[in-house]
Amino acid sequence: MWWLSYRRTAAGGAASAALILALGGAGAVVSYVSGNAAVDAIAGLPRTSARALEQHHARAGMALGLALGAAAIAAIATLRRRERAVSVATVTLLLAITGAALAGVTWTSLAGGRVNHPEIRRDNGEAVPARHHHE
Repeated sequence: MWWLSYRRTAAGGAASAALILALGGAGAVVSYVSGNAAVDAIAGLPRTSARALEQHHARAGMALGLALGAAAIAAIATLRRRERAVSVATVTLLLAITGAALAGVTWTSLAGGRVNHPEIRRDNGEAVPARHHHE
């Protein structure tokens, strides 16, 4: 998205895309902080997997770091763009870290689902393969 907006309208589009990534980073911070409060509330409850809770927390930290990294790179690239064009390497790095952040959020949510859903985890905390109703 950032690259497309950069190509279409050099000034406004790139700044808008950077703002969206910055808002995404801020949202990641809010999610992480609210998750810390949730951990305190559910830790030790029946049906709660301590292992999945630990995995979810660790993965959330990684996803947070990636989201903030993408926001920082976008902000720096936008500010530097006034001096010179943003390099293809910077755009590639930004797309890669943004994709990694999205993958990290998905991976985090997988562990989060396992926290209170024993029907989707094995005794060791791993996911149970899905069974379709027609099987």
